[in-house]
Formats: sequence, structure tokens, C-alpha cells
Amino acid sequence: SSVALAASSNISSFYFKKSTGGFNRTITASATGLTSGSLAVTIGSSGSGGSSNQPVKLALYGPTTISAGSCSAAYSVNSQDSSNVSANVSANAVLYLSDGNQGGGFYSDYNCVNSVGNVTIYSGNFMANFHYKKTAAGSGTLNADDGAAGLAAANLAVTAAGGTSGGTPTHLT
Repeated sequence: SSVALAASSNISSFYFKKSTGGFNRTITASATGLTSGSLAVTIGSSGSGGSSNQPVKLALYGPTTISAGSCSAAYSVNSQDSSNVSANVSANAVLYLSDGNQGGGFYSDYNCVNSVGNVTIYSGNFMANFHYKKTAAGSGTLNADDGAAGLAAANLAVTAAGGTSGGTPTHLT
């Protein structure tokens, strides 16, 4: 299968679903002239010795180095079970985003125009995405927290350096 990347865009999304049983797969993204990226995916199966499928924590994935003043590549917040397997939430989970007063902002779009303070993992899903922009160089920690609704918070150390690129993702999202 393939997914198109629109001109002037740095993100494209897709979904896949396996209705029964668990499995392990590797998803690879590649394009002519670009470095390929891969992500190992494990989907557990309730009742078959796999995942309990009950989310207990959040995990935060995305670039750990970004360019100061530029919109980052996408970050992904995933709900996970105790075995680190993605697990769907049973009700909408509002996740509050912060950077520890590091002077950055969170956005819903890849151009960093639409500012947001939170994102939602919708019922029956396990992921929400956002972008981040920090105006000055420096290091800090991004945080996603569900406000004491039951999921352990996620943190990711991020460094903003000089330059103009959107960063190098550490995980395919």
C-alpha cells in the first residue's frame, strides 16, 4: 500500500486495523531521495496471552531535536497498556500539553498556525498528534498528561537548535 504526501507537507497519516488476534509487523516509509524510516508495531490480543488492552499510561514520540523558530514534524501521543502495547481508550481522553515554560507552543497543523493547549485521543483510538514550535534555542521537556483521569503522563526531552528544518523524527508517527 502507499500513502501520498501532499506538496509542501511534511506529514501524511494512515490507519490500519486487524480485527482478531495479535501480531507483530514493521511499517516502513520510503520515498525517492529521502531516508527511509521504520516502526515496529505490536498489536496484542485480549485473552490470548497478549495485551490486556486496558490503557494505563501515555507514550510520547517525535523528534528530539528541532530547529528553533520552525514548526516541528509531528509528535504522537499514544495510550498504552502495562506491556507498552498501544491500547484504545474507551472514552475520549483529553491530553494537556506543556513544555515546562520553555517558551514553545503546540499546534494542530504542520504550519504551526492553529495553536492548541490540548489534544484528544478519541474513544476507540489510541493516538493523537500535534506539532511544536520553540522560538529560541535550548532544551526542555514536552509533557502530555490526562489531568489525573487515570493514565500516567508521558515526557520527551527536546532540544531546539538553530536552523530551518522541522527536525528528525525518532519514531515514525
